[in-house]
Amino acid sequence: MRTDYYIKENIERNDELDKGYNPFIGADSPIERFAFHIEPGVTIYLPVHLKEDNRMKPYLQYETLEHYRVNECNKKKLTLVIQDVFDIREDYDFEYWCAFKVKIKPKTGGDYIAFSLNTPQRKVLTELEKMRANNLPVRMIILKSRQWGGSTLVQIYMAWIQIKHKTNWNSLIAAEINQQATNIRFMYSNLIKHYPDNITLKPFEGMNNIKWIPERKNKITVGSMQTPESIRSDDIAMSHLSEVGLWKKTEGKEPGDLAQAIQGTIPSEPYTVYVLESTAKGIGNFFHRSYQNAVNGINNLTPVFVAWYEIEAYRASFDDQEEKVSFVKSLTEYDKWLWKLGATLEGIKWYRFKLAEFEGDEWRMKSEFPSSATEAFQSTGRRVYAPSIVALTRSNCKPAVFKGHLYADSHKGKYALKNITFEDSDKGDLWVWEMPDKHQNIEHRYLLSVDIGGKTKTADYSVIRVLDRYWRMHGGVSEFVATWKFHADQDITVWRAIQLGEFYNHAEVAFENNSLKKHQNTEGEGFLTALNEVAENYDNLYIRSSSQEQVREGMPIKYGFHTNVASKDMIINTKNAAMRDGEYIERDSRSCDESDTFERKVDGKAGAMDGCHDDIEMSTNIGLWIDLYDKPLPYKVSTDDSLRSRIKSKNRIRSEASF
Repeated sequence: MRTDYYIKENIERNDELDKGYNPFIGADSPIERFAFHIEPGVTIYLPVHLKEDNRMKPYLQYETLEHYRVNECNKKKLTLVIQDVFDIREDYDFEYWCAFKVKIKPKTGGDYIAFSLNTPQRKVLTELEKMRANNLPVRMIILKSRQWGGSTLVQIYMAWIQIKHKTNWNSLIAAEINQQATNIRFMYSNLIKHYPDNITLKPFEGMNNIKWIPERKNKITVGSMQTPESIRSDDIAMSHLSEVGLWKKTEGKEPGDLAQAIQGTIPSEPYTVYVLESTAKGIGNFFHRSYQNAVNGINNLTPVFVAWYEIEAYRASFDDQEEKVSFVKSLTEYDKWLWKLGATLEGIKWYRFKLAEFEGDEWRMKSEFPSSATEAFQSTGRRVYAPSIVALTRSNCKPAVFKGHLYADSHKGKYALKNITFEDSDKGDLWVWEMPDKHQNIEHRYLLSVDIGGKTKTADYSVIRVLDRYWRMHGGVSEFVATWKFHADQDITVWRAIQLGEFYNHAEVAFENNSLKKHQNTEGEGFLTALNEVAENYDNLYIRSSSQEQVREGMPIKYGFHTNVASKDMIINTKNAAMRDGEYIERDSRSCDESDTFERKVDGKAGAMDGCHDDIEMSTNIGLWIDLYDKPLPYKVSTDDSLRSRIKSKNRIRSEASF
């Protein structure tokens, strides 16, 4: 890209960041609003849900509030009528209430100031209000960069509910240690101290960890992971769990146990709140699992990520235009990726400066100030695939067109290939983007690659991927059109792969034959038996090229793809180049998720980050390598018989096959 493009686009980005947010008139708010005219030429913007309040309906019948005053209460001053409307507004407009009635202590010191939400806080508020305003329980997990006021926002939002909406609606603040939770409640204490209306915050029945607002009959309890017995969770309606990534196991209590015990006591009702927030602090822990489950829709938490470049304070100015031009010319590949994410040049300059403060420790920098959720959750390893090329690949991903299951006359044996049908199901684990083309007879079109896992929930997943190679006949690239991801016995997995292969026009099926070694003494035997049975009933199994040479010398055929140290690096490098050069189309975002968490360990081996999976990753890599380097281009044939005869000829020594 040219230097002038960066300079021009940077001006537009800074203008967007700096445009006027005004909570008093409702300008630049993320909440959906409507224009409300005070008098000709004076307009404010109110939350649309305010229209539903019966108290507002008389005012909305007139073109302006001044017209209402003249027609309905001519003797009343306009300022008093405005105050009547704004009193109602406080129940719906959290941003206005904060700016008008909440005082906070700035992080830079000095006198207390009105609480005006910054950009990340408004991002979180948007999701909070989507739930509350639609009468849904508020459930959220926030993955954040440091120092933008996430805890402040959550705590004051809960205070708004207790002060303006609910009585006998108790809240809990939980952190790693009591002092952290107490510090968060201190914000609440200051809010009440400076609040203009007549409410107070007092100790509750002599308990140090519980205070309450007598006027509202609402309690605020603090507790910690280190002293879980201090938490009384029998009557909690709202909870704020802070820096959960730091929570450490105590005797007889895991972080997840305490968090889930708290969540379990909160009723699933409107205005209830359950929020976890933290910087990442490693992978494989409770917070990491909870966030990944939220992203994947496994739990009921709404995931929100706040990147460092979304925080206004993290920008460094340039002395002059010459310095800015020189800076653009010095941009690295990582800098350019930050730019693509939306960072400004000033933000990237700040990032370089902060990284230098960390003495170039990228792991620490990305943990404290992540650019993406994937960066936040990283171990001491290093990612295999650059973020930019994964993002490029992800641009082609889209939701599956169909989800469902395959059914046949039997789940295994020769009848497993009879009357195969696909049935839709929202809970189906076979995701399909393109159904098989039954109108053209093309040899070497569809390719299935299979990574076999186990049957228990803690085992690796079995993954079957379908690659459509059609466009390679015309100089194009292949496209992944289906993914089947599940837990099952290994013999069932083998037959499912064959069924899906038959469904996709008797496609070639490539098993990763090391899979059985993961469970050699148990499920591995089932795999071998099933594969022998399959070879008698399905005549289009992938044969390694080296095996074909050996067959001519009288040695047995070897089916499947064999993964070892050398071949694993080979297929990883193949995928890396294919992503970089756009040599295939990926539809399944889960594949990109695994690419984002695939790393080089400290011992040099490649694998998934702790707590993550690489089952789709491995089946994808195998399929791509075979597609690009070990299969001829697809071509049209005249009849099914000619196709089958060529395949059978290739597999002619099945009785002596080796796996």
